[in-house]
Amino acid sequence: MSWHLLCHIDEIPLDGSVGIKLAEQSKDYGFVVKKYDGIFAWRNACPHLGYQGTSMAWKRNQYLNGDKQYIMCAAHGARFEIRTGEGVTSPCQGMYLKPIALKTDDHGNVHWLNDQE
Repeated sequence: MSWHLLCHIDEIPLDGSVGIKLAEQSKDYGFVVKKYDGIFAWRNACPHLGYQGTSMAWKRNQYLNGDKQYIMCAAHGARFEIRTGEGVTSPCQGMYLKPIALKTDDHGNVHWLNDQE
């Protein structure tokens, strides 16, 4: 496992999301959401049976619903809590997104933990 530089915290828009590629030689992606109380990262894969692994973005770097209160799967509209990744609407109610560990250094650089190495 190792830490990798993602970006500076100011490059993530408040109440916004940014997609990230997790490995150069794979199709493994994640995304980061910034709220007033922190930044949260998740693997870009819906947990719904039949949709597992489906990208959740409905547009480049767009993972949130219209009022930016929930992560929303573009495939079927399921909504997830931003801070916990818990599904709060059908068909993913009670299911969870897979988290990606983040840390921010003293200079405001955000790093993500590659737990697949």
